[in-house]
Amino acid sequence: MNLRARVVAAGTGIVLAASVVATAHADDRLGIRVSGPEGSCANKSIENDHVKVCFAAYGEWLYVKDKAEDGRSAYGQILVPEVKDPCRNKFGVGTWAKCNYSVPEYLFVMYQGYTQDNGGLFDPKHDITDLIREEAS
Repeated sequence: MNLRARVVAAGTGIVLAASVVATAHADDRLGIRVSGPEGSCANKSIENDHVKVCFAAYGEWLYVKDKAEDGRSAYGQILVPEVKDPCRNKFGVGTWAKCNYSVPEYLFVMYQGYTQDNGGLFDPKHDITDLIREEAS
């Protein structure tokens, strides 16, 4: 193989490798688009300028609102050992999404919100809210 062919092959490999970008993490739970939270969740939430999250203990729904036009998806995450996957709102600024979870009864759950770019292998969390603690019913 001559030098030119090797350079073209190497360049093609680099372009192909660079073009593989994950649209979301494999362990994300994609939220269902809704008009807003239902029930007691509407009055208890955690938020910042980018994301708002609330948990409805009855039915075990986590609601996530994207509050900023920043190009990132808004996420809500329940922080208990039994729940691994965050809830992703991919619908954009001003929208709500909800995800259903199975949380053991009478367990205190902690949850928070954040945003992510959803691209590449290194995808840090941004705009992380404080934690909020609530009892699951």
